[in-house]
Amino acid sequence: MTESTLERAMVRADAGEARPSEIIDILIDENSVVAVPMLGKGAEAYPLSLTGPRGSFVPVFSSVERMAQFPPAAGVATAASVPTRGMISTLADGVGLLVNPGSAAGFELPADAVARLRARLAG
Repeated sequence: MTESTLERAMVRADAGEARPSEIIDILIDENSVVAVPMLGKGAEAYPLSLTGPRGSFVPVFSSVERMAQFPPAAGVATAASVPTRGMISTLADGVGLLVNPGSAAGFELPADAVARLRARLAG
C-alpha cells in the first residue's frame, strides 16, 4: 500500500521528527476518504458515523485501501473523497474524527479538538 503524505508525516511524528500540529495541517489541506453507507437511489448521503463511550466520530481515511481494511465500512459503504477542510466546517458540534481507525497509521481527534479546528478555519 502506498503511503500518503499524511501517513509519512505520522511516521515522522512517531520518530520525533514532526510536530502533531504539522500532521493536523496536512490533514486539513488534503482530501480524506469517507465511508458513505449505501442507501437507496435518491437518498441523501452522509458519512458513516460511529458512537461509543467516548462520543460520536466520523471515520476518515488517507486512502480507499485504508477504508477497505476497516470492518464497519467494509462491504456496507462506498468511498467518497472529500476536502477535509470543508468536511470539518460542516461537522455537527460534538463530533470528532477517527483518522485511519484500526491502523497503526491512525489517531483520534476528539470533538473539542475538531471544534477548535473549525473555529481556526473560520478565521
